[in-house]
Amino acid sequence: MRKKMKTLKFLIALLTLSMGMSCSENDTPGQQPDDSQGQDLLKSKLLGEWVVANQKNSCIYSFADDDTLYIKTEEGNTIVQWPYQTIAEDSIRIMQTWTTHNKVVFYSNDSIRISDFLPGIAAVYPPMFADAVLKRWLNDEKPETSPAISGIWEVNTISISGELTNIGSPPENASYSNISIEIPDATQAGIGGHTFYNTIWIELEIAEHQQINIKSYGGSRIAEDEWGMAFRDHIMFNVVKFDISNNELKFMDSQNNPVIVFTKKN
Repeated sequence: MRKKMKTLKFLIALLTLSMGMSCSENDTPGQQPDDSQGQDLLKSKLLGEWVVANQKNSCIYSFADDDTLYIKTEEGNTIVQWPYQTIAEDSIRIMQTWTTHNKVVFYSNDSIRISDFLPGIAAVYPPMFADAVLKRWLNDEKPETSPAISGIWEVNTISISGELTNIGSPPENASYSNISIEIPDATQAGIGGHTFYNTIWIELEIAEHQQINIKSYGGSRIAEDEWGMAFRDHIMFNVVKFDISNNELKFMDSQNNPVIVFTKKN
C-alpha cells in the first residue's frame, strides 16, 4: 500500500511539472504568436521602387515608408497613390478603389510576385485583379522591355499530326486571303485577327522568359477548314511560349516544338 502511494505521488508531481512547463506566460492556450517582427521585415524589403518585369513602359510602383504606394510615370510624376499596410509576414493590404489582400513571394531581394496586384478584367463586378511579377527599379536604368512581337503576323506553317505544314493558298470560297493576327504593344492584350473563314479574338498575357498565357479564344462561327481548326486547337491547348528571330515568330508547345510559325507583314 505504501509503495502504491509513493507511485501515485510521483505521477501527480510529474503531471504538475509537465503542465507548468507547457503553460508559460508567453504560451497561453489560444494566444496567437506576435508576427509584428515578420511584418516589419516584409515592409523593409518592399520599400523602394519596382516595375512590372518584361513590360514595356511599365509604371513605377513605389512602396514608401509612410505606408503609401505611389504609382508614378517613368519621369517620376505621381499618377495615383493608395495606402497599404502589412497584415502578415507574407501579406499586405492595399486600400485602392477595392481593398485587396495581396500575398507577397520574394524570388530574390530584387524580384517579387504579388497576388491580385494589377487590374484584370474590368467589365465584371466586383473587378478582378491579376498577379504581377515585379523587378526592383534602379534610377539609372529603364524598365525592362518585352520582346518586340507587336505587329501584324501572317501564318506560314502549322503543325499537323506533329509536322509543320505550309498552309498554301486560301480555299476558293475563303472569306480571307490568309490566317493572321495583330498583336498590340502590351503584355496583356486582346488580339484581333482571322482564319480563312472567321474573324477571331484572343486574350493573352506575355510573362517572363517569353511565356504566353492564353486566357480565351473566340470569334465568328462559320465552319472551319483543317487549317482553321488546327490553328484554334494549338492556340487553345498547346501554345505556352514564343520565340522570335528577325521577322519570324514561333508559337511553341511545352516541349519547345513550334506549332505555329508566322511571318511579319510590312
